[in-house]
Amino acid sequence: MFKKWLVLFFLYIIIENINAQVIHINELDSLWHLKISATGFYSDGNAPKMVLTNKLRITKVNNAFGLISNFTYQYGTVSSANRIVYNDFRFENTFLLHPQKRFNPFLRTFEETNIIRKINFRNEIALGLISRIISKKEHAINLVLAGVNQQTNYNFNKFNLASFYGNDKINTWKGMAGVSGLNSIMKNKLRAEYRLYWMQAFDKPQNYAYLIDVSFEFILNKHIALQTNYVKTFEYLEPVGVLPYEVQLTYGLSITF
Repeated sequence: MFKKWLVLFFLYIIIENINAQVIHINELDSLWHLKISATGFYSDGNAPKMVLTNKLRITKVNNAFGLISNFTYQYGTVSSANRIVYNDFRFENTFLLHPQKRFNPFLRTFEETNIIRKINFRNEIALGLISRIISKKEHAINLVLAGVNQQTNYNFNKFNLASFYGNDKINTWKGMAGVSGLNSIMKNKLRAEYRLYWMQAFDKPQNYAYLIDVSFEFILNKHIALQTNYVKTFEYLEPVGVLPYEVQLTYGLSITF
């Protein structure tokens, strides 16, 4: 069984993957950049389980525009319960105007599915502004403000907020504020990326969400790095019986081309 999942793990490294990462571009050139990372977890015994998380990021930037495209696929099973707990994707595209300037208008699209949170499909469109507080090759800090339209199709229609009872399709307008950054230390051998976002619905004060996403990379050479990633998501509006938060801590490799 272990050999089977080990083979699958390395196949997923080769096949597609990604995660919605920090919005910042520090080096201006006309090249395409590709970054692949994969992490896996397997256990056997009383509670056999397996989780694979695969990520791919593509970036391109010049003086006129920037593009960050991220895709994440996650698959996981719990053998003792004979069920699939993860078979989800997240796909994010961010388009920036004039990335070299201090203020950058941006358009962001985001799609996802999530079995645990009973989300059949979610689509977000955000329009906003990024302010570059610090922009250096080794250090960057950005502030982000945006308006977001979020449309979610659930496979459930009972929620912890009574006003949403009976609806399996929810269309919401939200405001978003956040900070993202990058820091390189130890002669650029250790790199930290992070983003902290808060989203608030305009019509329902209780309908809010936040994201904490922090990753560390220990760079082995120009193309390969060891990586650990901590992600916590919180969304107050949830189907009855679903916890409002999820936390994941993963380890693995990243490859940059």
